[in-house]
Amino acid sequence: MKKILKRLLCLGLSAVSVFACFACNQEENNDDNNNNNAVANANHDFSYTETEDWLVRGGQTQYKIVMPEGASTELGYAKTELTNLFAEATGIELQAVTDAGLSHNAENRYISLGDTELFETSGLTVDKSKLTRDGIRIITKDKTIYIVGGGDVGVLYGVYDFLNLNFGFEAYYTDCYDLDTGVTDVKLMNYNVTDIPDIEYRCGGGYLYDAGNYDQTMLSYRFRRKDAYWKFIMPIHKELNNVNSEKASEHNSVRYYLPQEQYLYNSDASMNYPEFYSTEGEQLCYTARGDADLFDLMTDLCAEKIENSLKLYTPATHPDYTAVQIGIQDNSDMCTCLECLRVKEKYGAISATVVIFINEVSRKVNAWMELPENAEYARENFQYLFFVYAETMEPPYQWDEKAGKYMPADNAVLPAENVSIFLAVSKFNYGKSVYADENSTVRGYIDAWGTYFNDYFVWSYGGFIDDYMAFFDNYNFYEQGYAYFASLGAKLMLPQFHSSQRGGDTAFYTLYTYLGAKMMWDSSLDAAELTEKFFNAMYKDAAPAMKAVYNEGRFWFARQSTENAWTYQAWWLKPTQAKSYWTLGYIEGLFSLLDEAYAAIEKYKNDEELYSSLKNHIDMEWVCPAKVAIDHFSTSYTTEHYAWMKENFKAICSKLGFQAVGEHTTLSSYLAGF
Repeated sequence: MKKILKRLLCLGLSAVSVFACFACNQEENNDDNNNNNAVANANHDFSYTETEDWLVRGGQTQYKIVMPEGASTELGYAKTELTNLFAEATGIELQAVTDAGLSHNAENRYISLGDTELFETSGLTVDKSKLTRDGIRIITKDKTIYIVGGGDVGVLYGVYDFLNLNFGFEAYYTDCYDLDTGVTDVKLMNYNVTDIPDIEYRCGGGYLYDAGNYDQTMLSYRFRRKDAYWKFIMPIHKELNNVNSEKASEHNSVRYYLPQEQYLYNSDASMNYPEFYSTEGEQLCYTARGDADLFDLMTDLCAEKIENSLKLYTPATHPDYTAVQIGIQDNSDMCTCLECLRVKEKYGAISATVVIFINEVSRKVNAWMELPENAEYARENFQYLFFVYAETMEPPYQWDEKAGKYMPADNAVLPAENVSIFLAVSKFNYGKSVYADENSTVRGYIDAWGTYFNDYFVWSYGGFIDDYMAFFDNYNFYEQGYAYFASLGAKLMLPQFHSSQRGGDTAFYTLYTYLGAKMMWDSSLDAAELTEKFFNAMYKDAAPAMKAVYNEGRFWFARQSTENAWTYQAWWLKPTQAKSYWTLGYIEGLFSLLDEAYAAIEKYKNDEELYSSLKNHIDMEWVCPAKVAIDHFSTSYTTEHYAWMKENFKAICSKLGFQAVGEHTTLSSYLAGF
């Protein structure tokens, strides 16, 4: 595998050319006035000066890695990645030692990872609250290089920054990254690097969740997209005091907080409270039909469920749970009882009922945590989230010209302490720019929510949810979309594209995943430059042909979007299942370009591993037009060629690990119809 990786090289944009200067604490400062690069983004300062000393000289080094004793898994990965990639670049295997008995002095030659005794005795300080969990500081003092993170995973990300600065390291896919090799001389740099993610928590998806081998596992780290929203949102159990009972972190209001079998269909009629539930299906009535006593009971019961989870998952055992959610059920209509309609009329949106309800629950739980007997369960800055989704997307705030901002009818719908939102933005048209006129209404909603809610989570979209093998052009949206959400203070972002896919992913969703990784971390990066790097690395000599395939996909999407007047609801379409979206000429044109790509890599056939890797990347994109041809144009091919297409389709999907053709359709169920 390493042989493949070493050879998949392309000329990359210099990391230092896209970053900007950041004012650091005076104790950490390494003389900013002498920096040899200009920087403009406060989160991403890659400042350094060249010293007279050497990190590598004549193919040798005096440097060792220093680790804290009892290092975490993430620090272990940091050591392994630094050791392996440094050796691949230079031929030198760095030795690693623990920090036991070590202290900083001017002659040390170490690369220190994390909070070592070396760092503690260096006189340097780092404000970890500014770094957040994943942020990075790389500092040179005397001859020692310190890589420090807001948390241990930040140290691993710091290793990747260090490797990028010295050897051009950049990951694109499980078997593809840039890395300079044959390096014999590297100057020691006087680093004063700060690198903080624009969005604190960046969720992965699809093939990033598959940890079948080392390279697969490390890609999610190399992409800095290891997070999943459920890692931070504490689950709610159906049964009290039973950690083994059913649980959910989202879409949990009816089935977990107030299960219908307990409060609507209980054999004891005295325990049934139909007022808890919506008039319109499986949803809560957040006003309890206007009954103040039942509203108090509902909020008591929901608070009790949260308190139960706080006891089951203590800060000592589950420190990552920073929030809890009372999540409306998925795609269920909100209540239309008289009281809910009255509240909607007063505040201009049905979401007002949810805000008022969550506020009351949060007050009760906060009061419970403040009791001395509950001190071991209490969490600081614990967030209470609710879905801003579907009907609740519209906020209970109206634009006030006199005030110059969005205003509520009264303070009842302002968030209580630590109440925030999980924006599940299903009504954006992700096929257009985030700033397109068609998206202005939803942007107004988000601006209104953002006036009063801080540190919120974002669940965004951008694909055909039940047709993973069709090209969806969300590039126009996310080219500015990540910066848009970052500017509004999004704390977590989950772009849900192909969440059920594993292994390979066709229709250039490998590119989507790479771009998201880069731009959620640094939203100022240029998407076009990143795209060019990706094609050069993934396809080498076949890059021009594969770029043409990609552009044809964008042309197709634009044409269909215009001719069929696609709106935000287009993501529910299944284009590969409808022949009307396709012509044989278009599909044959894609096959012709793919044939050009295959021909362009013939020169690498004498290197079996490299050729196989490049062919896999092209095969992955062959799957998209092949599915359309197989489904709709069987009579246009000879019997032999059509049979070959079907067998090749199955073989590629098996080889690359495809598991789904849509969120609700497995690959195996589709192939069963062949």
